[in-house]
Amino acid sequence: MNPVLTHHSSPTSSTDIYPGHPYPLGAHFDGQGINFAIYSENAQAIELLLFNQATDTNPSRSLLLPEKTGPVWHGYVPNLKPGQLYAYRVHGKFEPERGHRFNPNKVLLDPYAKAIGRPLRWHSSLFDADGAGIQDSAPYAPLIGKATLGSISPGQTPSSMKLMSRALVNSIPR
Repeated sequence: MNPVLTHHSSPTSSTDIYPGHPYPLGAHFDGQGINFAIYSENAQAIELLLFNQATDTNPSRSLLLPEKTGPVWHGYVPNLKPGQLYAYRVHGKFEPERGHRFNPNKVLLDPYAKAIGRPLRWHSSLFDADGAGIQDSAPYAPLIGKATLGSISPGQTPSSMKLMSRALVNSIPR
């Protein structure tokens, strides 16, 4: 088992996580583990943070999502069950003029989440107006607490991915 990454650590890969699938987006339980997929075109790395309990101030495990397919980062963690508390840290450039406000000190919700597993607790560490926010927001940030049941069989493409693929193809200059 890899050591836990803190917000001051560099992301590393782990044997506890596998490439998984870029679809469907969000966290999906297949009966044996959970596939995580999140869209970020400009991230340089995404950490999956796993928490044992809602009262934990630090993740029990922090795993680097090992694969990027197009703009979707993804990974599969075997033996996780629905109800697993999780969040993300997203690494990248801080360039507000280009719309990039990455700060790995800030814990982020999964935008495809179905349920909140720990509510927000207001604290100054949650704010970062100038990108200099060095306080770790993990103890206060809300966590996700539900993975969707079921999976998509290989070869099936969810309609959201078809729409994204069509938009990408249509955006290519002819």
